[in-house]
Amino acid sequence: MNLKLLKKQSVNGFIVQILCLILCVGATPASRLTATPVTQSGTCTVTISDANKKLSSQLLKTLAVKPLPQLPWTIPGLGGMPDRVDVLILTSSSDPELTELRQAVINAGGTVYYKYLSVNGLWVMLPADQVIQIAQRFDVTRIVPNHMTRSSSVDLPATTGAASAWSYSAKDNETQGLDGSNVGIAILDSGIMKTHAAFADKEGRSRVKYSVDITKAYHLVTETNLSATQLVTGDYASLSKPGSLGWALGDMLISTTLDAAPDLYGHGSHVAGVLAGRGIKNGIGLEYAGIAPNANLYDVKVLNENGQGSVSDVLKGIDWVITSSKKYNLRIMTLSLGTDSTESYQTDPLCIAVRNATAAGITVIVAAGNYGKATDGTEIYGSIASPGNEPSALTVGSVNPHESNVRSDDTINNFSSRGPTRGGYLDEQGVFHHDNLLKPDLVAPGNNIVSVQASANGKFNRLCTDYPQLRLTSTNQTPTNADLMRLSGTSVAAPIVAGAAALLLQKNPGLTPPLIKAILQYTAQQLPNAGILKQGAGQLNIPGALKLAGVLRTDLKEVIAAGTIKPGDALLASGKLLPAQTSTVAGEKFNWGGYIMAGGSHILSGKELFKKYQPIYDPSVVWANHWVRKYSLVYNSTYVSDFVESPLSNTLLITPGVISADRVLSIYGPFITGEMLALGITSSSGIALADGIALADGIALADGIALADGIALADGIALADGIALADGIALADGIQRLGE
Repeated sequence: MNLKLLKKQSVNGFIVQILCLILCVGATPASRLTATPVTQSGTCTVTISDANKKLSSQLLKTLAVKPLPQLPWTIPGLGGMPDRVDVLILTSSSDPELTELRQAVINAGGTVYYKYLSVNGLWVMLPADQVIQIAQRFDVTRIVPNHMTRSSSVDLPATTGAASAWSYSAKDNETQGLDGSNVGIAILDSGIMKTHAAFADKEGRSRVKYSVDITKAYHLVTETNLSATQLVTGDYASLSKPGSLGWALGDMLISTTLDAAPDLYGHGSHVAGVLAGRGIKNGIGLEYAGIAPNANLYDVKVLNENGQGSVSDVLKGIDWVITSSKKYNLRIMTLSLGTDSTESYQTDPLCIAVRNATAAGITVIVAAGNYGKATDGTEIYGSIASPGNEPSALTVGSVNPHESNVRSDDTINNFSSRGPTRGGYLDEQGVFHHDNLLKPDLVAPGNNIVSVQASANGKFNRLCTDYPQLRLTSTNQTPTNADLMRLSGTSVAAPIVAGAAALLLQKNPGLTPPLIKAILQYTAQQLPNAGILKQGAGQLNIPGALKLAGVLRTDLKEVIAAGTIKPGDALLASGKLLPAQTSTVAGEKFNWGGYIMAGGSHILSGKELFKKYQPIYDPSVVWANHWVRKYSLVYNSTYVSDFVESPLSNTLLITPGVISADRVLSIYGPFITGEMLALGITSSSGIALADGIALADGIALADGIALADGIALADGIALADGIALADGIALADGIQRLGE
């Protein structure tokens, strides 16, 4: 079976290649620099090479080319104008307004467009010859291009097969009283067709409660400044921070009775339908419904009618979700998009934003990416896209159900991205260190999924116009508000998991994002012969997850926030016992995997994980390898106004009695199957931790899993040190099997 993964055409001047070994300059965290400030303006005595380490590899290479090449984020100078670059600056400054850094950009002849909340940084336009000067500042930690976001770099499928059936139908949800009611879910994508019948509630009103078009908000100045003949310097960040006039402008772009932000591309509506669409009867009488068909949807449009946007828009969208989370009870955010993962999760802007959103109590579901196999059939490991490489994200791969309800014949889709994560950083000696975290976290159906087909102004969406075979009823000449279409990819697997998270939160509102991830992983079904670098902890098991969530205390979110719960305190609700670790789906009974992948660097198991409170269930704590940080929220009236990152002092991360299965993995290697790992744990190969896992001076005292940079690979398998996905974010969408 051959999979066609790439469009054989150039994109913005170069061929998109899935397997592209990139020598990443890497991130150098501020703590690794030996810079000494010498003036109040923020300059310091770092060398040029130190400043270069703060630039992404692509930015560094681009600046070395004269004249400046034409890329989506570069503006070659014309008519005496300087070359300019559209970039994101990350900073370690403790000043919440970043006053000195903003002034430095202005003094360098640049323009400040936006100061982020979810990331400590700025979106700016800089003269190309001033980038190194700004990088020399002691408070600058990283400068990266503001990549264009775009639709998938792979071919959309030419499919005519029937859709995979979900084991959890809308009818079953209503029987059990679980349908996502009152749970708010933000979808960052190309928009949602709010007038589609699948998004109506029982009274016929749209469940798309709010729409904001990030692609239009805050762009009044930048649209003129991005031309090659105009240069508007200044600081516009104050116009777009929460509570400002610019923020109010964004809030004005809402959907009331009409679609204020229509989904002209079609991807976002399909994602929303998979997650929360109500059943729609089509011409052949079949009903297709989402996982949480009564959840409230919040449309955050970050991609235009061509499936394109920018990283800066995605970050602004995450800002909007964080600041609006309390007002609208936003508990879940789904991102079916991603960019290359050569940056470490520690410094990648999208990863940092996801981390902060998680600290704010938002469960972030991310598509793993569709880069698991090259055009020549080579299987690619290390192909997880960002922000799927973020430890706090719940990263989802894709399963092919083979058009049947039973799960025993399910397999991992060839296109689904594999772990480990391959981002990293350079140390002071110039040695590159890969993160090598275990991902994805979970897999779910993502092949031939039928859901909402958006339309606007009497026209089919862009996907269905370019690929009419995606339409379920392709003979229709005009669209209706009840049309359906097919898509495949990790981008449709991710919203299935987001819908499951909504059901868990309806069942137990006290669950935190890391506890939701732990429950979904622990109860997952092990796919036959599937390695953990393909399937993560296994395939989504909604009945099992609901059973486990139902015995846990419901006040956990509140007691963590109040600081009144201690490591080892009871996690079970009063009078409850842990359920049997088996489930039955579509008539097939199976055992749970019974393990979690904590922070991507430890395999943990045992009943103590859910009988006693584990500090890693605090959403403000992020743990990966030896790297442990806490993120404290700063509130301004009703919304989050800032995040403070700090290393954790001496504390317990995992309580005694939890079983470590790291030894099992070290014996059998990273290509161990989930079945073998689960068997190894139950056969007493796991070790009960007598002292738990603790921190001393901010360092985790357990080594965890060491995945070698040069993993021994069999023929037909490649290890990706970097993935070039066009010029930036690519929708994790649109690959599917072309035949058996």
